[in-house]
Amino acid sequence: MQEIVYLIMTDGNFEEAKKLTIRQRGAFLEMNSREEGYDGLATADSMKSPRQLKTHLQYKFFERSFQKQKPRVIIVMRNLKVGFQNGLIFIICNDTHKHQKTRNGLNLEDIHVALV
Repeated sequence: MQEIVYLIMTDGNFEEAKKLTIRQRGAFLEMNSREEGYDGLATADSMKSPRQLKTHLQYKFFERSFQKQKPRVIIVMRNLKVGFQNGLIFIICNDTHKHQKTRNGLNLEDIHVALV
């Protein structure tokens, strides 16, 4: 979805898209990683309009001044099980899960296998 929206915003400019990382094309507001030197809010502030912002926040939580500007909003909703599985896959693929256990003592990989 992010790729499609970016290409629509840039009239299908694939060459420009190849030059930028996904984080440079659209700021993820909740992401703040000191290890990687990424701050979603700072990235959003530095982008020129129109800009692509990604968030898990509901539209109603944005300030009224934002809502009065009548931004174009795309809402993507997923099945809860699929979203949970994708989150686990993301964590596992990025090796951020090492030695993490649930309250029941299960590994995250065990949960993922059980859901599939």
